[in-house]
Amino acid sequence: AALVSRWMNDPAVAAYWELTGPQSVTAEHLRAQLTGDGRSVPCVGTLDGSPMSYWEIYRADLDPLAR
Repeated sequence: AALVSRWMNDPAVAAYWELTGPQSVTAEHLRAQLTGDGRSVPCVGTLDGSPMSYWEIYRADLDPLAR
């Protein structure tokens, strides 16, 4: 969570993700996804073994709005 938290506190990223604050903010967001219903899954992309992006796989078919 430390790396993702650092990314989320970058002003360019914070404008879109709204997860700024202490590492606990990001950790709780990730924990909720990892223990949730699979609707949204957090992912870290790597390039040549180095972390370079954060993204989420969103399963719209599992969202009640899709029904």
